[in-house]
Amino acid sequence: MSRDKLVKILAVLLAVSALLVFLYKMNLLAPVNRITHAAIAPIATGATAARNFLEKWFQWIFTPSRLAEENSRLAYELARITMDAAKLKALEQENIILKKALGFKEKNERQTILTKVIGRNNLDDSQALILDKGKSDGVSVGRAVVYAEGVIVGKIAEVYDTYSVVLLLTDAKTSFAATIFNSTRTTGLVRGEHGLAIKMDLIPQEEKIARGDIIITSGLEPEIPRNLVIGVVESVTKEVREPFQAALIRSLVDFNNLDYLMVVK
Repeated sequence: MSRDKLVKILAVLLAVSALLVFLYKMNLLAPVNRITHAAIAPIATGATAARNFLEKWFQWIFTPSRLAEENSRLAYELARITMDAAKLKALEQENIILKKALGFKEKNERQTILTKVIGRNNLDDSQALILDKGKSDGVSVGRAVVYAEGVIVGKIAEVYDTYSVVLLLTDAKTSFAATIFNSTRTTGLVRGEHGLAIKMDLIPQEEKIARGDIIITSGLEPEIPRNLVIGVVESVTKEVREPFQAALIRSLVDFNNLDYLMVVK
C-alpha cells in the first residue's frame, strides 16, 4: 500500500470518529442505542436466567441435606446388592449340600430321611438340634443323624409328630460304639465332653493309635450302621498305670453351621 493511500484512510477514520463524537454530544445516537439495546436485551435476559438456574441447581445438589439423602440412597442400594449376593451364595452352598446328601442316599443301603435344622438347644450343657421331621415321617429314637457324605453328627433322642430332637456328638449324654480305622480295627466308646469336645475311651493300652487315624462307627448297635465317619484322632492320652487309653477326636463338620441333615432308618 502506498503512502498516499494510507494517509487518505487515516484521514477518513479521523473524520468518521469526529462525526461520531459530534453526534453523541448532540444526543443524535439515542435511537441507535435503543435499537441495539432492544436487540441484545433478550439474549442478556436469557443468559442471566440460565446463570440463576444453574446456581440454584448446584446449590440444591450440593446442600448437606441433599448429600445426606444421596448417601442414604447409595447405602441402601449397597445393602440390597450385598443381601442379594449373600442369598445367592447361600443357595449355592445349599445346592452343594443337597447334592452330597443325594449322593450318600444313593450309595447307602439303608433308607434316609432328609431333614432341615429348625432350632438349637444349648441350655444346661445340652448340645441338641431340632429337626423338621418327626414320627409321621418315620423318624424314631436312637437313629443316627448324618451330614452330607456320611459324617455322623448325633443320635435322635426325642421324637414328636412333626419334629424331632438330635443330641450331637459333643453332648455328654451321647455315646457310640466306635472303631479306629487301623490295622487292628481297635474298638472303643465315643462320647461327648459337655459340649466342648468328642472323646474316645476304653481303648486297650496295647493298641497303637496315631494322630490322624479315622474313627468310624462299629455297627455293634442295631440302630447305628457301621462305617459312618465320626472324625479323626487329634491327640492321645496314655497313662502307664491305667488299663485303657483315650483319644480326643476332631469332627469333620462344624456343628455350629448345620442346615440339612439325614436320619438313617
